[in-house]
Amino acid sequence: MQKKAYLNPEEIQLLKHFNSKNKIVSIFYYYWINSSNPDEHYSFIDVIEFVFDDNSALFFKLNDDDSGIGITTEFEFEKYKTSLKTEFLQQIRLQKVEATTLEI
Repeated sequence: MQKKAYLNPEEIQLLKHFNSKNKIVSIFYYYWINSSNPDEHYSFIDVIEFVFDDNSALFFKLNDDDSGIGITTEFEFEKYKTSLKTEFLQQIRLQKVEATTLEI
């Protein structure tokens, strides 16, 4: 049976805090791009960032135990990008794209 994942109490508090007073002004997608096959590239959204009117941000990404989505206020983009390149021998890269005006 598959284990169900839930937001932890800290993540719920983060959502309540940002929902109560902040306005979203920008959204960014962080794409995980697999270029191991030159004829066919694969990509998917790995992290979603919401930037608020006070310049704070919330990041939605895979949680620490890989069981679901986690929510945090910190994401080290450059460190994570470098880690992916090293781990996957330059076949995987991370790209940040502004998605504020994109349709979902």
